[in-house]
Amino acid sequence: MNKAIWAAVAAFGIVAGAQAQGYPYNFTVRGGVVFPIDSSYSNVSSTFFGVGIDYTFTSPLIKGGETYLSLDYHAKTFGKDKGSVFPIALNQRIFGKANSEGNRTYAFFGLGATVVDFAGSETVLGARLGVGIELSTSLIGEATLYLADKKNGVQPNSFGLFLGYKF
Repeated sequence: MNKAIWAAVAAFGIVAGAQAQGYPYNFTVRGGVVFPIDSSYSNVSSTFFGVGIDYTFTSPLIKGGETYLSLDYHAKTFGKDKGSVFPIALNQRIFGKANSEGNRTYAFFGLGATVVDFAGSETVLGARLGVGIELSTSLIGEATLYLADKKNGVQPNSFGLFLGYKF
């Protein structure tokens, strides 16, 4: 799993460096709680912590939205215990109208790879979709559904609630 993580971090850095244009930095960091929705995953733990980082590209794939790369990490604990999931996805945000304070709601979807580390590290097809709201110019809230193929007897489908900060 270490090679996959370092490859993802390197790719993330290359893409971010190639897109850098000064402030704003186009990064969002997220933290929250993740709930398994598949019984094989909930047998590992009933809840996981989740952290993530997003990089928003300066040119979206769909006009009027935002295209971004997300790297997430879900685990029972920080450390080398088995039972972690590492989703990596290319995503698209589609915004609704702004409310009276100027904050927007949005829906998002993404597709990519998920590194599953239970009985051994394996990479499977993964997807994510959800909804979010801009709580201020820098703060967001998101509800995310993660879907991934079954590997080593575990299907790491889950639902997460996150707060994030945009840089």
